[in-house]
Amino acid sequence: MIVVAIIGILAAIAIPAYQSYIAKSQMTRAYAELSALKTNLESCLSNGELAVGKCEVGFGGSDIMSTAAPILTTAGTVPTDTTNTAALTSEVALTGTLAGKAASAVSGTKFELARSANGIWACTVTPSTDAGWDDKFIPSGCSK
Repeated sequence: MIVVAIIGILAAIAIPAYQSYIAKSQMTRAYAELSALKTNLESCLSNGELAVGKCEVGFGGSDIMSTAAPILTTAGTVPTDTTNTAALTSEVALTGTLAGKAASAVSGTKFELARSANGIWACTVTPSTDAGWDDKFIPSGCSK
């Protein structure tokens, strides 16, 4: 009986901690997936590949995030065309929303990596309205 009680107590502590860890790791993964596209966008901007369909963005799809501008896809799918779907300017933004297989605490959270005209990137996170949200999920380098 005592062993069962101890296991129950440990499970009550471990399961929420594990779920929190999964949510934070998915936020970091989504940030990394969007950040990986910055290099290709910078290359396109410097080479003058600004027209729709001229910049090979290189997004391979994600099972936890859907993206928009400058490339469109839905969570869990691999885009058939990974070129830009919107014309590029020096002030471009990469946006993504956690969806699909994302943890319920972070599902619906929006990321935006915005490039200013002088080439500086900034990350902004708009939390989902779910009750499980915690500011500790925000990756370093991003703000709310």
